[in-house]
Amino acid sequence: MVDKGRRELLIQTMVTTVTAVIFTTVTNEVIGVLRDQAERFSDPFDYDLEAIKGVFGSIDVRSMFVPGQSHPSPRYPHFHPDDAYVADRFDELVTDVAERRVVYDSDQLPKNPTGTIVASGSPVSNKFSRQFLQYDFVDPADGMRGLIRSDNPVFDLDYEFLLSRESLGQLGISETVGRSGRTGNWSIIRKSTGDLYASEVSNGKLNTDFLLITCLPNVFDKEGLDKGEAIFLLAGAHGVGTKGADLLLKDSQILGRLRQRIGYSRYWQALFKVDGVDHFYDDPKFGTRWHPRRLDPNFEFSTVSFDEDRLAELVAQ
Repeated sequence: MVDKGRRELLIQTMVTTVTAVIFTTVTNEVIGVLRDQAERFSDPFDYDLEAIKGVFGSIDVRSMFVPGQSHPSPRYPHFHPDDAYVADRFDELVTDVAERRVVYDSDQLPKNPTGTIVASGSPVSNKFSRQFLQYDFVDPADGMRGLIRSDNPVFDLDYEFLLSRESLGQLGISETVGRSGRTGNWSIIRKSTGDLYASEVSNGKLNTDFLLITCLPNVFDKEGLDKGEAIFLLAGAHGVGTKGADLLLKDSQILGRLRQRIGYSRYWQALFKVDGVDHFYDDPKFGTRWHPRRLDPNFEFSTVSFDEDRLAELVAQ
């Protein structure tokens, strides 16, 4: 296993060395390709499974990984690539002990969700997250206008996604993300303090993002619920924030600190800032996608409360 600091130095050295021998102007895209190739050459599959299980439970025993596959944009007719990226990472961690368990379902929802459920993607792209957190489209005919949460949700969440273009505009968050201008700068609010967490946008490109992890009871599986198995919703304000989960999976120190914060809490939320975005990352499976480069080690944390008598509402949906 390569030391993290030495690995980053090696990657930077390789990119700098190769770039130095090119006498013509090198574009950001070319630099990105060189760096990506250097990473794949030097970076082993560097995950601490025990540290991961300390936060997410026994994902190598009973688990399902559910990527978002219901994004309203016609660009993503099947699954959202950033959501699938995270589900793939979890699945790869346990391929040696069980068959692949990434759920790609034509109904966009997992059937018989038993054990530990790891769902990647916000309510914008993941129908499972959307229904479980009780969001609905502002305009079913135009999903890009965003979503709004139920006025009386089952779960009392301190951190809540702001996914309505109109609501964001009222708060002064008017930037759009991407070239089309149709994607709002989806954000997060902390209800207990009123703090807003909006990604930094420049010329339609994200320079920062946020990853919100929400741990909730698996009400679909009584056996799992009794065992303490849970549903984990890993969702960025945008796709690059969701992919920030991979940086967390690779960082044993942050995972350890998160495990300490969790303590004896069964259900909780943790908010991380993705502080650095690569706009030219070339993924061998998903192509060129925005990619998180740094995860701020300082994160926020809150517990989740709910009325147990109302949990059946979610099963009935």
